[in-house]
Amino acid sequence: MFRTILLPQNRKRTIIFFSLFLVLMIAAGIIGLNDNPPGIFLAYFSAASFVLIFVHYWKSPIQFLKLMGYSAVLFVLTVLIHNFGEVLAVSVSEMWLLHGILVAIHVSAFLIAVLLCPSAILIGAIGAVITSLKKSSR
Repeated sequence: MFRTILLPQNRKRTIIFFSLFLVLMIAAGIIGLNDNPPGIFLAYFSAASFVLIFVHYWKSPIQFLKLMGYSAVLFVLTVLIHNFGEVLAVSVSEMWLLHGILVAIHVSAFLIAVLLCPSAILIGAIGAVITSLKKSSR
C-alpha cells in the first residue's frame, strides 16, 4: 500500500493531502476544539485529508464500500473500547501507571470514533458514488 501511495503518478496528490492534513491539524489545535465549531470543522477536515492520503488513488467502488463497512465496524469497536477504558481508568485510579495507560487508550479510542470513523464513512460513500458513476459513464 505505501509503495502505491509513493508511485510517481500518486506522489504529488499524496504530498498535497499530507500537507493539508498537517496544516488543518495544527490550525485545529491552535483554534481549539472545546465547544468551538471552527476548530471542530478543521479537525474533521484534517481527519478526512488523513483518510484521503491512503485512498485517493482507488478506482473501484468496492474498495470504497469496504472502507465504509470497516469504518462502521471500527466505530462500534472504538466506542466500546472508549467506554470500557474510561470505566476501568476510574476504577484503578490508585494505580497511577495503569490509570495513565487506560486514560490514553480511552482518549485515543474516543478521537478515532468521533473524528476518523465518520470521515472515513463519508469518504467511502462519496468515493463509491463517484467511482461507480465514472465506471458507468465509460
